[in-house]
Amino acid sequence: MSSPSKRVEIGLKQREDEYTQYKQYHVLVGTFNVNNRQAPPNILLKQWFSQLTDKDEICVPDIIAVGFQEIDTSGGAYIYDDKRKENEWQDLVNRTIQACYGNNTKAKVEFFLLKQVRLMGILLFVYVRSNHKEKCTYVSSASVPTGFFGIAGNKGGVGVRFLFYESSICFINSHFASGDGQTTRRNNDYQTIESTMAFTDGPTYSLKDYIWYTSSTSAGNLNPSSNNTTSHQWWKINDHDIIFWCGDMNYRISQPNEQVRQAISERSTVPLQEKDQLRCEMKLQNVFMGYYEPPIEFMPTYKFDPNTEVYDTSEKLRTPSWTDRVLYRSKRLKVKMNNETEVDTIKTIEYSSANEIRFS
Repeated sequence: MSSPSKRVEIGLKQREDEYTQYKQYHVLVGTFNVNNRQAPPNILLKQWFSQLTDKDEICVPDIIAVGFQEIDTSGGAYIYDDKRKENEWQDLVNRTIQACYGNNTKAKVEFFLLKQVRLMGILLFVYVRSNHKEKCTYVSSASVPTGFFGIAGNKGGVGVRFLFYESSICFINSHFASGDGQTTRRNNDYQTIESTMAFTDGPTYSLKDYIWYTSSTSAGNLNPSSNNTTSHQWWKINDHDIIFWCGDMNYRISQPNEQVRQAISERSTVPLQEKDQLRCEMKLQNVFMGYYEPPIEFMPTYKFDPNTEVYDTSEKLRTPSWTDRVLYRSKRLKVKMNNETEVDTIKTIEYSSANEIRFS
């Protein structure tokens, strides 16, 4: 880029609040490890999708992004692509959205499925309100396996990105390594997904495209194949204006099991958060640099006996932990509404657990 053009770009960037109009939109993001359970035909996930209020106003989401893990953990899932379970969960999500927002609002709200992506048992749906349909462009999905030998999809991440009006948004759903002492492996899973996941507005030729597109390559008109004469755009996760990252991240609480359970019984969870592996690793800047997680005001989500509120009583007697998380990151922390009032680019209305959903 020539020097005059560079100066113009810098000048426009410095004064963009003068010619940019910001509008407020609502986003619902959720994560759910279903532990290979079948999608229940007669149960809706209404608490998970429940309507929220902000300053006494109902917040109907403009975007809904929900991630599932372990929808299929059978041995056959490694060798064939069975869409039956994926379709069952999609049907359940469709019915829940209709029940929450299509029937129970003063003005009927319609959603359409913008994109879905699956990697073995990891599944992500992104829905958008129908009135925004024409403003959703450059839609793309991607997946990165981090399981056995770094190639199996039992662990890893899937993502959907798109341009929403003039803001680029990326949603990631991931499932990291399990086990109390596997913090380093979980960190490695994050780093692998963050560094290698790549989205394109062109066809994906093979896994080598992800390898070819390294973090040192800037986004833009790129051509991963020397035999391909058509240039396509490529984006890494961190190229986006806004990122929402959810999933079963499997980080545990580094405290003896009996102490954790005692603190939960006394509803004294603040000391437990100080031993939460994810928060500790974020403080050390080992993972999720620049991301933010809202304050945790709910009990640990892992692991219950099915259909109960009782933490694991099996022979494994797993330590309760906050394994299921939602984090976000924005390139700009603040924006000016109406060129006057400075507000947070992303504001959390509620961060909670759907504790009435107990079948998994």
